[in-house]
Amino acid sequence: MQRVHSSSPKYQKLPHRNLQRVATMKITSGATESQFILHAGISAAHEVVANSLSKLGGVKSSIPGKITGWGKYGLNKVSVDISFVEQGSETLMTINAKNGSVYSGPNKSLITRLVDAIANSDNPSFVPDKQGIGTVPLIASLFGLTLILIIVIPFLVNYLL
Repeated sequence: MQRVHSSSPKYQKLPHRNLQRVATMKITSGATESQFILHAGISAAHEVVANSLSKLGGVKSSIPGKITGWGKYGLNKVSVDISFVEQGSETLMTINAKNGSVYSGPNKSLITRLVDAIANSDNPSFVPDKQGIGTVPLIASLFGLTLILIIVIPFLVNYLL
C-alpha cells in the first residue's frame, strides 16, 4: 500500500475533478459518489475494507471480490454491499449502502465514515465514528419524537371518539 503524507486530512482538488483522500491509504474518487479507487491490489484492499467495516459495524459475509456488512447511523441500521474490481495495480471499490428509507443521509454518512476508516487504516490512534450522529442530536430527535407522540396520540383519540 502506498502511503501519502500531508498536513491536511481533508479532500483536496486534483486535476480532472478527482478527489484524493490524504492519509495512509491513497484513495481517489471514481465515477460516482460511491466508487473509489484504492491504490492497492485487490487482496490488500479487500482486507483493509473488511477490517475497516468491522470497526464501524460488522461484516456479514466476505468472499473474494465482495463484502456484505452493516453499520449504524443513530438507531438506524444501514446495510452495505461492497464490490471490488481489479484494475492493474489498483482496485475499483463500489459501495452500495441502503437503509430502507427514502432519506439518503444515513447511507452517505456510512460511506463517508467507511472511506475515512479505510484511509486511516494504518493509523492506530484513529477511532472511527460508529454512530454517524452525535449524542445530543440523537437525544434531541428522540425527545422531539416522544413529544410529538404525546401531543398527537391524545388528539387523534379525541378526534376519532
